[in-house]
Order: sequence, then C-alpha cells, then structure tokens
Amino acid sequence: MKNKIFGYVYIIVAGMALFALSACNDPSSGEQESGKTGLMVSVSPMEATMEPCEAPKSRATMSLTPDQENMIRTLALLIFDEEGYHYIENYDFYGFRQVANEENPYGSLTYYEPQYAANLERGTICAIANMEEADLIAAMRSKAAEHGGENIITLNQFKEITVELPYIQKEDSVGLVSNIYMFGFYEGNLKPEPGENRYMSISLGRLVTRLDITLSININAYSYERYAFAMRMGNTERSVYLYPGDESPDSLVSDEYWHPISFPGRVSTLGTMFYYVGPNSADNEAHATYLELAYGTNKKEDGTLDTENRYTQTVRVPICNDPPEAENRNFYLNRNSVYSVSLTFRR
Repeated sequence: MKNKIFGYVYIIVAGMALFALSACNDPSSGEQESGKTGLMVSVSPMEATMEPCEAPKSRATMSLTPDQENMIRTLALLIFDEEGYHYIENYDFYGFRQVANEENPYGSLTYYEPQYAANLERGTICAIANMEEADLIAAMRSKAAEHGGENIITLNQFKEITVELPYIQKEDSVGLVSNIYMFGFYEGNLKPEPGENRYMSISLGRLVTRLDITLSININAYSYERYAFAMRMGNTERSVYLYPGDESPDSLVSDEYWHPISFPGRVSTLGTMFYYVGPNSADNEAHATYLELAYGTNKKEDGTLDTENRYTQTVRVPICNDPPEAENRNFYLNRNSVYSVSLTFRR
C-alpha cells in the first residue's frame, strides 16, 4: 500500500514564538559578526486535531513527560549541496551536537549556532533530533549501498530512508516509545551576502502521532459489576520516513495482547491513555489505525475479561480526521499531531 499523506508545511516554518525563551539565544542580539550566518533550530508545537468530542482532562500514568516529548537532546545536521549530494560523515557536510548536558539534563527547546560555517553557497540542511548517531549513519550508508554507493547519498535517496520507532517492547507498554524523534529542514542560501548578518531557521516536527484516548462507561451499577472490559490497538505504523513526504511506509502492526480496562471504584471515566504511533496514510477504513474494544460478562479467575469466549463482544473504532457521519472520510493520521478521542460504553 502506497498512499498519500499531507500536512507538512509547518516543518519549514520558523518557530518565532520560541525565540524569546532565551535572550542569550536571540540571533537579533547583535552577537553575530558581520558577514556570518547563524543557525537556529527550534521545536514546533504539536498540531491539535480534535475529534468532535469532549477533550480529555487527565493524563495516563504511562505517558511521556513534557521534557521527554518536547526537548532536543541530540541534534544531527546534514548538508546536501545544490546538486543534492551529501558526503557521509564528512566534516563539511555533517555535524552531531550533544544538546543535553549537566546544566540542561533534559535538553533544550532551541539550539543556536552563532557562526554556522558551511562551505557552500546554496543547499539543504536536514536536522534530526534525538536519534542515536550510529543508527542514523547506518541508515544512510545502507540506503547509499542500495543505490550502489558507499560514502555519498543523494537527497532523493535520503527521502527514502525509514526508521523504526523506538517502541518499548512490553505487553503492557503498547504505543509507548522511549524517545521522540524529530525532523526539520532548511533549503536555500547557506552564505550571506557580503557584509550581511543573517540566520537560518529550522522548526522541528515530531515524527510520531499522539493519540489521547478517554474511555468512560454509562451503565447501571448492577451491569457495571457484571461487565469486564479490554482494549488493543490495530494497524499502527511502527516505522516512519525521516523526511516528510506523500506516503507512510506501510509497516502496519496489530497487537495480539488485550489490555484489561478497570474503571476504579464506580467512577464512570477511566481517564486518558496516551498512544504514540507512526503517521498512517491510509486511504480506506480497512487500513486505518483503529482502537478495538472488547466487553462482556465472561471473566477469568483474576476478574479480567475472557476475550476468547464466544460471547465476548468486540467493536473497532478507526482513529482518523473525520467523524463517522462524514462523507468521504479522511482516514490518515498526520505526524506531529495530537488526536483526542472520547469513547463511552453504553448499555
């Protein structure tokens, strides 16, 4: 399946609102020397894409913290020349920065180099945050080898690179990642005009989609005591293109493990659970990322739902941009976006 996915214009928009977070990082402060080019890399906010439902009010205990979700901890900078060539690990075309340090252990929302010395007039700078350097280099060399090369990769070849999202591989950690990869790029002049001070701005977007799912029940007390509930995710993308494009990799995986749902006491709302998945360019419901819910009175000895029992009921809810009643529903999920979904069990 090769389908289209859109919505990446924000990747190259300068995150001007973030520049004021640190006065010492302000490129307009006059610290640049005449004729020098500075580089500013900042994190763009996640795009809010709301389902037509009540927004969740709480966070799940398994979600990432804001520091984990938003900060730049490491930053790789790749330069492609005007013809689109990058020389892998060559000093003039590549740099890797350790942004997190003792002073800022969680990293930073912005990264600034007051004098970015690129020995090229024009080109493209790609910025990748929070990915292990060895993994990035290996991915580039592997892609170059696919095209018969070794030390040189073209921009078009780079756009073909997919990486696996760093999922925490535990049955009860579905949808939770250990790191948030980010990507952004700048294309244009790499050197200023004579006597000109300027800077290049890159705004990073997260490669993942975040799903905020709130579950609640609306049944009487007697039925509540009898029923048990479970859920699992399906058609989740586990790989993603580094460079934004028109397709997702079609690496869809559906979970086999059912996660028991327990509403505490007789509270009607379970709360919000966070799931991090790859963007999905599904063009129909069969390939859409979905949440599968199971419910019934058939319980195991430990009180959890017996999902194998033939009387257990299941329902699939596609997670996408449009409500069920919309015509020609849009089933894709965008990267760097948040989808808030509220679902209620009724009897």
